[in-house]
Amino acid sequence: MSRLRLTLAPVAFVIFLACSAGFGQQTTADTRMPDSIPVPVAAQPSAHFDAVIATDAYLAEIPSSARARSDAYFEGSYWLTLWDFLYGAIVALLLLNLKWSASMRNLAERITRFKPL
Repeated sequence: MSRLRLTLAPVAFVIFLACSAGFGQQTTADTRMPDSIPVPVAAQPSAHFDAVIATDAYLAEIPSSARARSDAYFEGSYWLTLWDFLYGAIVALLLLNLKWSASMRNLAERITRFKPL
């Protein structure tokens, strides 16, 4: 019992950290996007249209606080990828080190008549 408790304590701590990472962040009212963004002159259709210049012109219309919030939201996916990997690694280590995977295999062999299954 104590071995299981020692194994699950770090897992519980990591889950706690993952769940509490988003708390404490506050949003402010100045990060709202405008209702409509006028089409900048550089983004108007023309014979010399450049997509990079048009994109930069659109981004210049967005408030900097809203853009910073958008960038932070996008970069949050990197943290989700990290936590996803850590969660998968912890589950795999638990299954292998506590011999749960062998127990599942043995159970499947006992209850299945058709060997390839």
